[in-house]
Amino acid sequence: MRKILLEGSRFFWAGVLTTVIYFGIAMFLIDVIGFNLGFSTIIAFSICLVISYVLHSGWSFKVEYSLNRFIRFTLAAILNLAVLLGISVLAESLHISNLKSVLLTCTLIPLASYLLNKIWVFR
Repeated sequence: MRKILLEGSRFFWAGVLTTVIYFGIAMFLIDVIGFNLGFSTIIAFSICLVISYVLHSGWSFKVEYSLNRFIRFTLAAILNLAVLLGISVLAESLHISNLKSVLLTCTLIPLASYLLNKIWVFR
């Protein structure tokens, strides 16, 4: 149990660090370089996908890097995005407030991401 809590904690903090880096890259590209939001988001997401993979491989789950794992990690990120969008669409159709929808996704997505990465990506 202690190992899972430690691993989950490292997963959480790696996610926080990646989010801060994402924010910095996106804002730099928008405010300094002058790129639009969409293009900046794609670039920042792509860079942070690699950073996140490196952090989770080497620190959160302590496994060796591999192309196969990176592909699974990328697919897991796409799946999480699809679930995120699905929850948003469902919330809108059920007239659930934006705040409740965002809070739901902020709770479910990290947990689902951890489980998916633990069970499938970094097994």
